[in-house]
Amino acid sequence: MKEKKNPSIIAEGGVITLFVGIGISLLGYFAMGSFFKAAGFLVGIIGVGILIAGYLYPNTGKELTNAVEEYEKK
Repeated sequence: MKEKKNPSIIAEGGVITLFVGIGISLLGYFAMGSFFKAAGFLVGIIGVGILIAGYLYPNTGKELTNAVEEYEKK
């Protein structure tokens, strides 16, 4: 069975992908030309999508159960 990833790990991957896209885009702007600008923009937009998915990704059932148990202890 495939294990679900932690949403913060997904968001971290989104940030990394976003900045890779920015780097590729800057490379295109300063050295390589419009193809790299466009490719960097595409990669950056994918990173933004992954970042948003990391924040919207629902918590696992175990995490929700632990949160409810912590609340009930108070």
